Amino acid sequence: MTRSTFKKQRDRASDDPRSCSSGQETAKEPSFDFDAFYRAYAKPARAFARRRARSHDAEDFVQEAFLRAFEDGAIATAASPQTYLHRIVANLIIDEHRKARSRSRYRDDEADQHSVEDPGETEASVQSRLELRQLCGFLSLLPLPCRKAFSLYYIDGLNHCEISMRLGVTVRTVDRYLNKVRAFLIQKIA
Repeated sequence: MTRSTFKKQRDRASDDPRSCSSGQETAKEPSFDFDAFYRAYAKPARAFARRRARSHDAEDFVQEAFLRAFEDGAIATAASPQTYLHRIVANLIIDEHRKARSRSRYRDDEADQHSVEDPGETEASVQSRLELRQLCGFLSLLPLPCRKAFSLYYIDGLNHCEISMRLGVTVRTVDRYLNKVRAFLIQKIA
């Protein structure tokens, strides 16, 4: 690499704001002691946050506040760094409160939508449960072979031949059991 090429690359790199410095601070960059600032203001900031938020969230707010304070660099030039830090903590707590309120409203709206979509659904399901209980009560009054035939036919979906093999009776007997159940239920329901 020639000397002029090296000089051009060096000049371009120094013009680029993203370029790395040589590791030495220039006179323009203020020196700020993070450790001393943290030791001095972390405890009062935690106490401030605990007074305004739940205690288990206070530490998170303080850590986020310190992070934001140092990211924007304004903490180094602030007239009152503690006040500036407390303002960041307060704003974080307010933002979190707004988010929680918004989430709560969203959940409430979603619950309202589900309940408004079909208001008769609840009534219909209650009615169905009552009818099912009533049917079970009626079926319990029938002899056991009739209940088994009813269950195998209407609940399990078996045909007359399959039911007769399971119960060990003829197909004609299964037909009689089912006719007996139908006649009994018609009499009870009507």
